Amino acid sequence: MKIPTPRRFTSLLLALALAAALAVPAAAVEETDPPETTPPTENTTTTPTTSHGDTLTLSAQTQSCYAGVGQNKDLHAPRVTITNADNVDVTANYTLSYQWSLGEITGPSIRFTPIKTGAEDLTCTITATPKEGDGKALTGKCTYTVNILPATAVGATLEVGAGAQTLAEIKDLKGEKNILEQLLQGGGGDELDGAVAIPGLSKVVFDMGSVGGSAVGNLNAVDSLPYYVVDEADGDKLAQVVFTPTATGTYSVNFLAYGETTDGTEVTEVKYYGSLEIVVTPDRDPDEETPIDCDSAGFSFSGSDFYDSSQEDPVVAVRFGTPSAGVLMRGLTKAPDAQTATYYTNAATDGSYHISTLFYLPAPGYSGLATLPATCITQSGKELNRTIQVNVENKNASAHFSDVTADGVGGWAANSVDFALARGLVGGTGEGKFSPNDPMTRAMLVTVLYRAAGAPKVEVTSNFTDLDDEGYYYDAVIWAGYKGIVNGTSGTTFSPDQAVSRQQIATILHRYANVVDGDSSSGSANSLDAFQDKNSVDEYARSGMGWAVQKGIVSGTTDTTLSPKAQATRAQVVVMLHRYLAN
Repeated sequence: MKIPTPRRFTSLLLALALAAALAVPAAAVEETDPPETTPPTENTTTTPTTSHGDTLTLSAQTQSCYAGVGQNKDLHAPRVTITNADNVDVTANYTLSYQWSLGEITGPSIRFTPIKTGAEDLTCTITATPKEGDGKALTGKCTYTVNILPATAVGATLEVGAGAQTLAEIKDLKGEKNILEQLLQGGGGDELDGAVAIPGLSKVVFDMGSVGGSAVGNLNAVDSLPYYVVDEADGDKLAQVVFTPTATGTYSVNFLAYGETTDGTEVTEVKYYGSLEIVVTPDRDPDEETPIDCDSAGFSFSGSDFYDSSQEDPVVAVRFGTPSAGVLMRGLTKAPDAQTATYYTNAATDGSYHISTLFYLPAPGYSGLATLPATCITQSGKELNRTIQVNVENKNASAHFSDVTADGVGGWAANSVDFALARGLVGGTGEGKFSPNDPMTRAMLVTVLYRAAGAPKVEVTSNFTDLDDEGYYYDAVIWAGYKGIVNGTSGTTFSPDQAVSRQQIATILHRYANVVDGDSSSGSANSLDAFQDKNSVDEYARSGMGWAVQKGIVSGTTDTTLSPKAQATRAQVVVMLHRYLAN
């Protein structure tokens, strides 16, 4: 990205951005832009000596750093050392004063807030005046080049006892978007500055020298190392960076985010200066029986829901009973021991599960109070029985999409649409819309199922000649074909853009249940008898359609019609999948 020619701060910038000097110990702060740029050189500077032979030296004569538009930026004067002719440190014999080029700032640090992108030069002049005697004052000057970039701010919150969480797990103050989603989609809560989406985001580089609130927690990122967004990139992944809370408060760190834009002919790199804030809150009282509020997306547990390190005999593990409504899941595939396993609240090793891997999923369309029995096991082995109450909100309109409304499909699809969005199975079609009545294509359907299965790695090829190997659906189709979940429309074609029918979806979902979740059941012979058009179901689809009807996954388009060959819409598909997963 081209950096504009350096220029002076304008009086307007001074008026809007200048803050009072900060009484912070003077220490050199150097920020670099690895791996693309070369770190600034620390050039020492020596002033003329006094009559007593003392010499002033600065730790840096030039410094280069980044700042973000609208974000506070602190600059610190370089370290000052004064030595005598015998090379003995005599700095304590002098009084240091500072003058910044941003007006009447007389402290060792300044804070300002840039209001536009570009490059700005600032200077700090340090004067050392002898405390006693007639020696001359010594001076030194440091020049700062501040490269000001567009800015973004992302935030998250979690409880102090939650344990280590990846950036793909911790979410904003509303519990809606994780850190990656904020960077990719924007948004991120009312109390924090909303994130600006980074176009074409590829990687993030953390400045670990900028950490604030280090006592609040630890981010296991390495300074200057790029962390990539896409799994296919070589190197460390942003989604795997872990934050471990240690105390209540706010943890902060700055970063550079790299993306790109294109006008159709030329790709241009974009770079943003970012700020990450993680608010660590006190643990919920584990004995608190106030109902947990949730919607159709359900909620995940955390260790701090049960574990309190200050207790004499803390809860270290939990076993759950059967919910009165809904299911417990560990991931979206139906692990057979998801409900019966023992979940640990503090640490989990040797193949055991931490409680943060478990989440509660309400039954589609359910509203009201659900109960969840739990047996808490303390460190000494004592077992305590609890009943967790969950207050489930039923929706008739999406909280995210403007075209899933109460007077449209929202009455029967809103819960499932918002569930599928929250669990990363589907996205919108742009401009805040879901397009619920648009047909679901074969490529879309297979991609949704692939994501539900955890997007497993694909290392096989296909004989389908009509696939775009750069298409969003490519790995999904290869995986589903290899697993026998889908067939081609011919020996060499898959027809990714072809709309799917209701009977095709039932058949594919039936195969998926068998392959991924081990469900080998079939519908009974009379499953379709209630529908007058049951003979319209093709022979290949009768088993899958019967299974889907019997399981309550597929319902009729009326009380007596199944419409097996009608095109399935995006809304219908997410409802079917939601019903299957929560069954």
